[in-house]
Amino acid sequence: MKNKELFVLNPTEVNLKNEGVTKIRSINETEDLSIVEYELKTFICEGEYFNGLKKILEFYLKNYDNQEQPAIWVSGFYGSGKSHLVKMAGFLWEDFHFNNGKTARTIKALPAEIHDLLVELNRKQQVQGKLSIAGTLRDFPSLDIRYSFLQLFLSALGFPQQYHLFKFIHWAKEENIYEELEAILKGAGKNFKTEIENLYVSSSLAKSVLELMPNLAENEMKLRELFKSQFPRTETISRDEFVRTIKEDILPLKFGDKIPCTIIILDEVQQFIANDGNRAFDVQLLAEDLCSRFDGKLLLVGTGQNALTDTPNLQKLMARFRIPVQLSNTDIQTVVRKTILEKKPSVSAELKDKLENALGEISRCLEGTVFGYTNDDKTTLVADYPLLPSVRKFWYKVLQVIDVAGTSGQLRNQLRTIDDSLKYIARMEVGQVVPADFIFNQ
Repeated sequence: MKNKELFVLNPTEVNLKNEGVTKIRSINETEDLSIVEYELKTFICEGEYFNGLKKILEFYLKNYDNQEQPAIWVSGFYGSGKSHLVKMAGFLWEDFHFNNGKTARTIKALPAEIHDLLVELNRKQQVQGKLSIAGTLRDFPSLDIRYSFLQLFLSALGFPQQYHLFKFIHWAKEENIYEELEAILKGAGKNFKTEIENLYVSSSLAKSVLELMPNLAENEMKLRELFKSQFPRTETISRDEFVRTIKEDILPLKFGDKIPCTIIILDEVQQFIANDGNRAFDVQLLAEDLCSRFDGKLLLVGTGQNALTDTPNLQKLMARFRIPVQLSNTDIQTVVRKTILEKKPSVSAELKDKLENALGEISRCLEGTVFGYTNDDKTTLVADYPLLPSVRKFWYKVLQVIDVAGTSGQLRNQLRTIDDSLKYIARMEVGQVVPADFIFNQ
């Protein structure tokens, strides 16, 4: 039997569509959709991933009727799976529908407790509507954090990112000319989105508006001047206007008079703050507004490498991000074993016998060192094959040593390295294991 015949996922095929890296971004392309579907299929809802998802859903439902929703802080070293966990939470929250008819909640069976919580969430979503927004503040650079967040919010809902352009769209919808305006411009062969982006200079847009509202201005030039004064370009927004804009302008265009059940995922918050105390204070105020001024319908989830107690800057956020989710190395090993290393049930007994027959040789490998075999390793021999215990421990140490700053990511590095090693021994006979020095070629 060849090694490749042992695995649920054939090692000779592409099994890491996302290269072991989860990205929080808008879903626009077909390839993006296939990656999300792959990530949902391979989501290991166990250990801290299970506990984290359970906390997110449980605390939201617990505080649903309260005025305030405490925010959640997901922490763990770089590459521990924070982004993967919160990304999956976002897609499960909205039960994202794929073009093939599948939905996020049906792609893979979830634990009963998670399923029941999603059923309860769905009942509330049927009344209020549902919304999932995810991104990083660093993708929308601005001196005003509220404006950066507003850009993220508008972009996720399909509106222009610039506040003044949204204000024009809001006005057009309030005046009941939006659909007709779009039809006129498209009929003239114009790109509606592009014309909106050129609000102050577009002759076609001004002409179309005057066609619908001839008394608005004397001519196109006067109308464009009116647009500049009525919808001025801005990159700052006050706290009160920020809340009012979301509650009274943005959400009503999509959800009427209801605030939808909303999860907002801000990834890499710690990286965004860095050592800037002013940014930490701005994040604190942003979290305060999002958590306490939307009738308990909005849940904020942030991520960072450290727990909030670990640094002075992060400690400032503790009053708002009150629910901690901590990921650990144990969860990484679970993910690896349940994805690319997962064995077919039909071969497990035969593989177990083969490994136990060679236990004497296995136990002597690096005997007397910190990498050597211990009795605890016997329980994971089959799960880790074709990595011997000594090799697994050695590789983990190597990855730590070459990444002292914690910037490469243990989960993604292990996934990619082990996936490459499986390809290396895939066509060899069972019993041929991965050599320890394979990692030096990575």
